[in-house]
Amino acid sequence: MAGFSLSKWYLDCISNSGDLSIVYAGKIRWGSIRLSYSSVLDAMGGAITTRHSFRAIQEPRIAGGSLLWESKPLHVDGEWSSGTGDLRCKVFSSSEGQVEWRCLIPQARARIGRVEGWGYAEHLTMNLAPWKLPLRTLRWGRFTTGREWVVWIGWCGEASRTLVYRDGLPVQCPLLADAQIDFDDGSQLLMDQSPACLA
Repeated sequence: MAGFSLSKWYLDCISNSGDLSIVYAGKIRWGSIRLSYSSVLDAMGGAITTRHSFRAIQEPRIAGGSLLWESKPLHVDGEWSSGTGDLRCKVFSSSEGQVEWRCLIPQARARIGRVEGWGYAEHLTMNLAPWKLPLRTLRWGRFTTGREWVVWIGWCGEASRTLVYRDGLPVQCPLLADAQIDFDDGSQLLMDQSPACLA
């Protein structure tokens, strides 16, 4: 679609005790329409709360080796600091547009509001309307600890592809499923309702 663009940020942080904050922030342009949105999901002490805003957002910025974000409408700010390099790739590209994914910080010491722990930050941009994507199934996720991290995208459709990065290196995976990832070295990442673990 001519004149369509999306810029979307995903930011998160989880503490050692399991408290979690997730931030979504983005901007959409569709012809003459302009829309900004942001939301924060907090899961703390067994209670889940969400906050939303459609006011203009301040996009995250890099300063002094850290990624900083603040939302005055939502009364929250966050910081992600990391020594790991970022990842960037075009997930999909055609004559009509493209989808570009950038994982700025795959493994970070992070804080969102009162939650402190390990975090993650990524930015997705696209200039192709979502309903024009040749996509049937999308698997996306990330796993991080103080020792290692994994990020994956499983894109199934007319132009299927799988992207998996482990500690900064692209790796092959014989299996990428909802609850399990098998790596070519024989190790596995298993996911269920309890915290994920590398076996």
